[in-house]
Amino acid sequence: MNLHNSPSAPPAAPPTPFVEPPAVPRIPGGWTPTQLIRQAWELFKVRWGTLVVSLFIVSPTVIMPVNAVMGPSDFFLDALTNEWHQGSFFSIGNLFIFGFSFFMYLVAAFFHCGLIAMYLKIARRDSPRLYLYDLFSGRRWVFKMFGFYILIMPIMMLIMWKGTLLLIVPGLIAGFILSFAPYFIVDQNMGPIKAIVASFRAAKDNFVNLLALALLSGLIGAAGILPFGVGMLIALPLIQLAVTLAYLHISGRLDRRSPANC
Repeated sequence: MNLHNSPSAPPAAPPTPFVEPPAVPRIPGGWTPTQLIRQAWELFKVRWGTLVVSLFIVSPTVIMPVNAVMGPSDFFLDALTNEWHQGSFFSIGNLFIFGFSFFMYLVAAFFHCGLIAMYLKIARRDSPRLYLYDLFSGRRWVFKMFGFYILIMPIMMLIMWKGTLLLIVPGLIAGFILSFAPYFIVDQNMGPIKAIVASFRAAKDNFVNLLALALLSGLIGAAGILPFGVGMLIALPLIQLAVTLAYLHISGRLDRRSPANC
């Protein structure tokens, strides 16, 4: 006898619905780095699977935005100092490196935009489900992000130039402040110049907290390296979530919908 079709059989229990955690609350009276880290940790506990898997899917793209800027800058410095006077600057080999570097810029920009869109969705809890294809949603902002890379490349050239060690600390601080510009590009569809200006303006009134967040993020990253690097699976998403939350607070867009849902 089939009990499932029997009139006297008890009804099947409905599937347990997915319960989305409460939205990230606004912090009364402003925010502190430790509060953002705690909020980021609560988000990580909910989305840890997606965040960790995303690192394996696009692990090169996590460091690609930095390498995309550093690589061509180093190439230009060497070329300018060694090959320009030798007349071999425009050799086939250098032109290939030049073209490949700019191709990597585009690839980095594409995945960088998708990564930001995904983190914005997590931070705002826009959807009861998070899909990894958000990582591939950066097509609409890729050229604006590409322009951003081009604009900040001279800054990286100055930092990498031999004999300018005194610029390293200010450069790192400027780099952290500029890290919010990609969020303005993706979240508000700004152009690269406007995004850089908006990033500095938004960070100006929160400089002390942002500097403390940068130092705290550095400590978290260092702690993640210690257990044979395994801790970076937690540290990297945690830091990125904290930076995303910081952007949402300093830009006043915590309650807006994420661009990946628009």
